Amino acid sequence: MKPKIVTFSVALLIGVAMGNGLTISNLSVNQTAGTVTFDVQWHNSFRDAENWDAVWIFVKFRDCSVPKTVPFTHGLISTTLSDHTFPATLQPTCANGTPNCIDPAPDNTGVMLRRTSNGFGTIGGTVTLRVTNLPAAGSYDVRVIGIEMVFIPQGSFYAGDATSNNSIRTSNTDNSPIQITSEAALTTISYLGAGNFSLTANFRKGFAAFYIMKYEISHGQYVDFLNTIGQSQASNRFPNTTVNRHRVMYNTLTTEYYTDRPDRAVNYISWEDLVAYLDWAALRPLTELEYEKACRGPLAPVPNEFAWGTTAHTYGVTLSGAEDGTETFITPGANARAIDQTITGGDGGAGPCRVGIFATPSTNTRAASGASYWGVMNLSDNVLEYYYDLRAGQSGRSPSNGIPWGDGNLSAAGDANQLNWVTTCNTTDIIMRGVMQAGNPNLGRVSHRGFVGYTCGWSDYYPGRFFTNGGRGGR
Repeated sequence: MKPKIVTFSVALLIGVAMGNGLTISNLSVNQTAGTVTFDVQWHNSFRDAENWDAVWIFVKFRDCSVPKTVPFTHGLISTTLSDHTFPATLQPTCANGTPNCIDPAPDNTGVMLRRTSNGFGTIGGTVTLRVTNLPAAGSYDVRVIGIEMVFIPQGSFYAGDATSNNSIRTSNTDNSPIQITSEAALTTISYLGAGNFSLTANFRKGFAAFYIMKYEISHGQYVDFLNTIGQSQASNRFPNTTVNRHRVMYNTLTTEYYTDRPDRAVNYISWEDLVAYLDWAALRPLTELEYEKACRGPLAPVPNEFAWGTTAHTYGVTLSGAEDGTETFITPGANARAIDQTITGGDGGAGPCRVGIFATPSTNTRAASGASYWGVMNLSDNVLEYYYDLRAGQSGRSPSNGIPWGDGNLSAAGDANQLNWVTTCNTTDIIMRGVMQAGNPNLGRVSHRGFVGYTCGWSDYYPGRFFTNGGRGGR
């Protein structure tokens, strides 16, 4: 099976607005019919015999007469296909990839739209969704939000590469990569420097199909999150800093959050912030086994490889111009961003760059665009991402009982509150993956697990909200 050759543009989570790659526009609401109608379009969509990209679309609404301390309500999508209208170019799928399908209640919290037929390029059309809990009368602020996703099909894959630091291995007497061939209970698995342990049947091992966000959470996406949860909830989820390229800010006059760099990967995100975002978006945290599958696909491991399948990299240092969503790195051959390296041009400084920045019309290979086997971007660079540690799948750990999707609702304090989710970071259940330092690219290698035992951050000295930390989720 050959690796994909794909190119991509950036994506934004948007509420009836325009982004660089994904737009949701021309929203109209028919409260009597309980429907929302809108145009959706995104660039460089793809579908082939193996997998595809898609857009996860969900609805939020709030009574205009209530104060902003009241969070938006998450819209529930009718599970009857005839209640909706989709263009001929797009079709809904369930989370397992089944076409012409909406996940059944209580998980009917959105719709996943992919292109109807194989192809590559800009895709879109007009969509009408019936939202079953949308009030029939009154004045409501209704927002339609989308996140670009990539489908990872069911199938076997390898975890570990027998070389990287703390690499996953078959057993404590066999350092070879372990092949994951089902979601059944796994009686023996290990990692370099550790003994054997077992994973339950309900812990997500990556064999089953799943969707993963195509890009890391952006500043624009995080702003939409903050502006649709209650103000007291948002205050607990707001990393109030403007250093190291973090540009989520609060306007005291409008009492709204905003950003002037919506395409840039958001940083200063703690595990608690990430899982709250994923619960709000009706997504879920992913496991590090799913991370490795999303990187290398079904291919045999290459020792010390990055997500784009080679051991080579070139850091992007110099930007082409202003950071307005069209900027690119003009550093020759650049395909990776080192989080601690100072950028020349643009806003300068150390920190993350625009998501998907290396995917341009001229980068038509995985290595050139920094894309994984399946077409997921920035899995080895830009910001650190949180995942469930392998050890979280042991009996007695919460994620070992299954990792359900979020329901769109948070606790009064703005915390995730889903069954079996770990909502407070700890050194056993959570690991961070996929970042590069200027002098140390090793942290971005697919099987490198250098953050085993750290306190949910760059180090024990910088836990939680640190300029290196971001994330993504899946469904």
